[in-house]
Amino acid sequence: MDNSGVGQLVGALTTARNQGGDVKLLKPSSQILALLKTTKLDTVFDIHETKRRRSNPSPREPQPERKSSPFLSGKQEKMAR
Repeated sequence: MDNSGVGQLVGALTTARNQGGDVKLLKPSSQILALLKTTKLDTVFDIHETKRRRSNPSPREPQPERKSSPFLSGKQEKMAR
């Protein structure tokens, strides 16, 4: 990943957070993780090694509306959740 890739990640995160969302990184490669640590972006992004299963929310409990990101395709967006 080069500077433009880092810029895309930060841009996606900024856009998502401005719309009430977030960006989660799932199993970044060792090279990407090293880059994130070097740039201290590992403290900004929510990084996970495994995909956590969410329990089904109670039907009575209102859930926040998820905003879609203009940077992610439908499949990528589902993976980001």
